[in-house]
Amino acid sequence: MNGNLHLVDGGIGISPIFELPWTCSPAVQKAGGNHVVKSGESCGAFPEFREEGDAWRPLPAWAQFFLCTGYQLQSTLDSTRRIILLTTPCESAGAALLTLGAMRFRLSQEGADDLAAHFFRIKALAGTRHADRPLCDIRSHGRRAGPFLVSDVEPDIGVWVRHTGMESDRRLITPATAMNWRFHDEPPLQLHGGRVPYRELYDGLFPDAGAICAGNLSRSDSAICLMTRLRGEAATRAAAAEIRLSVGGLEAGLDELLTVRHWAAERISRVVLFNTRKGEFDRHTRSPQLVVADGDEAFLRALDKPEMKLADVIGVVPRTLERDRLEALGHRLAHLEQWYRRDDPLSDGIGELPVGVAAALLARREN
Repeated sequence: MNGNLHLVDGGIGISPIFELPWTCSPAVQKAGGNHVVKSGESCGAFPEFREEGDAWRPLPAWAQFFLCTGYQLQSTLDSTRRIILLTTPCESAGAALLTLGAMRFRLSQEGADDLAAHFFRIKALAGTRHADRPLCDIRSHGRRAGPFLVSDVEPDIGVWVRHTGMESDRRLITPATAMNWRFHDEPPLQLHGGRVPYRELYDGLFPDAGAICAGNLSRSDSAICLMTRLRGEAATRAAAAEIRLSVGGLEAGLDELLTVRHWAAERISRVVLFNTRKGEFDRHTRSPQLVVADGDEAFLRALDKPEMKLADVIGVVPRTLERDRLEALGHRLAHLEQWYRRDDPLSDGIGELPVGVAAALLARREN
């Protein structure tokens, strides 16, 4: 069986034996949420763009495409799972730009944070093998801040926790106070008296998009997951750090704008990171809604991970890969057609494809 990928009409196609829906650079119009993205238009007045060692310039078409696509895909999430593969002529920061676009849409949505789920995550620890996960009280200082372990649940009231070093120190966590508690290996749920300092840049990315909900800039969110390249977190971060964006004299690196834990000074995080090399998340959290995979190995692993089985998955893969790795992608997409139908990428959240970029989309069949 021949599943190799090959160039077709300036983009990429897949051999006829699979007949997958590779699409390359036609003119389209796509409505996403309340906003419309038309062929040849931008999603707004985009900022200036600079790659490491280069001068500032208008945002190039390929970067604009990835930002718009991330925004549109997040805005069109529904009960039908989608698996999307985008291919590029070379390695790029496309996955990071996609993630930023999706994150920008989430910033405009009320309740787009982890507050509602946090109490139930704490409550679920009781009586499980994860009951030894320590919690910290962000209102306290020094030893009084913790660590605490879940001891028991009082129905309809809350969760009792006990200090590991002071047995007499028991505290009650309720749905109303859960935001004051965090797991020791996770960013805080909410900043008190502070926020992510990039609002003007986020607004500049999509000036015609929905207004940012101010509270989201001070709260963590786990709906979007960025999966790193097989080489690990450093490789994906380095690709993002090479790009800087500027609006009205304000500038920041793409890696900083993503607010990935440990990538920037902010203490909250709006994007979960999955280290493909280590096979682990940067924090324990709820299952993501959207997974952006940086590279072929990340894409294939996203399709197999139980935590991601309900999420939309979009992979960004360079065509400079070895032939056998491209063939593996073709075989996997063909195999998925048992449960997924072919769909037109250009009518389902993806704008006009820039030269050299191609897309294939599968949507889960209805039962």
